[in-house]
Amino acid sequence: MLKYYFIVLMFTALSLSVFAQNIKAVNTTQLSKKKGYYDWTILIQSDTSTLNSIDHVEYLLHSTFSNPQVSSYDRKSSFSYSTSGWGEFEIKIKVVFKDKNKGALYMTHWLVLKT
Repeated sequence: MLKYYFIVLMFTALSLSVFAQNIKAVNTTQLSKKKGYYDWTILIQSDTSTLNSIDHVEYLLHSTFSNPQVSSYDRKSSFSYSTSGWGEFEIKIKVVFKDKNKGALYMTHWLVLKT
C-alpha cells in the first residue's frame, strides 16, 4: 500500500512540475508620459488549454505601491495587470486553478523596465 501512495505522490509531483514549466510570467514596458516612469504590464504566457484552466492570478508588487496585492480574473488579457512605476523589482505570483485539486502555483518574475 505504501508503494502505491509513493507512486501516486511521485506522479502528482511530476505532473505539477511539467504543468508549471508550461506557465511563465512576462512583462511589457513603454515610456510613460511622466518623466522617469514606465508604463508596464505583467501577464501569464502559456498554451490555450492551460490558460483556460486558470481561475485567477494574484500579484504581490513592491511594498511601496499603495495597493501591493492585486488580482486578475481576466482570461482574455492573459490575466494581465498594468500600472506605472520607476524601478525594477521582483513580483511574487500565485496562479490559482479552477480545479482546486491542482493546488496553486507560486513563482516570481523580475520586472524589467526597458523600451
